[in-house]
Amino acid sequence: MKSTYDPMIRKTPVGKHLYYHWKMMRKKPHTQEWDLFPNFYEWAVNRGCNPDARLLLIDTTLPYSPDNCEWKTKEEEEEAANAELVAAWNAAVNRIRKHYGMPPLEGTSYGDN
Repeated sequence: MKSTYDPMIRKTPVGKHLYYHWKMMRKKPHTQEWDLFPNFYEWAVNRGCNPDARLLLIDTTLPYSPDNCEWKTKEEEEEAANAELVAAWNAAVNRIRKHYGMPPLEGTSYGDN
């Protein structure tokens, strides 16, 4: 396995896409195993990377690593952000409902409100 970028990769859209993300990731804290492009490449293709996906940290307080990264498209990111907004809204509504002795919104619970 080569330890550096193989110029043949440039001839494939997948290779170009993954190499771009690998170079960007290496400018930030990351695990040593991802110092080698082939290791990153193998992880990425086994995780269903596609041309529309971006490499994202799961926990932004931790470095880039196989256990702390995922591929998401812009649409998936937006869906996740919308779900978080809806959850925050429902939690706020349920705090008020609980205060007034009303049941929680249908399909939700008071949780830790």
